[in-house]
Formats: sequence, C-alpha cells, structure tokens
Amino acid sequence: MENQRRVAVYVDGFNLYHAIDELNVPKLKWLNLDALARSLLRPQETLVKCHYFTSIVDWNPKKEANHRAYIAAQRAQGVTITYGTFKTS
Repeated sequence: MENQRRVAVYVDGFNLYHAIDELNVPKLKWLNLDALARSLLRPQETLVKCHYFTSIVDWNPKKEANHRAYIAAQRAQGVTITYGTFKTS
C-alpha cells in the first residue's frame, strides 16, 4: 500500500447541522461522519482522521442532550471532537 494517499476530513458541525436541518429529514442529523468519509474515499486513499468541530448549545436542555449523544456516538466511531464556543452579541 505504498501508493496510498492519506486523507483527513474536517467537518464544521454548525454548517453541517443547518444544511441538514434545511432538508427536513431528521434522521440525517444522526449522520455517521466516519462512515460518510470512508464512503467517499477512492481506492488509493486511506482515511487517517475524521475531525468534527462543534459548540454545545447550552440554553436548550433537550437540544444539548441530543447534541451530547451525537458527539458520544461520533467519538465511539473514532471521530476526533474539538469544541468551540458561541459568540455573544
């Protein structure tokens, strides 16, 4: 496999969530990011990292619980999670 190209995937959680939300297909919000990334690889490519960037919505307990469950599911699939914060205006 010496000719394998290494691929890293970086996901902006905020934009992904809102793009999926606009489709109005709730089950897509539970998208397995690692599986999606692997499905897009070409035969000569190897996934070395799937990285998800997100911020926790802490002003809505139900959304926060769902988001934390989603993050736990992604982490269980080997996705690296990086947390940011929301800007207050």
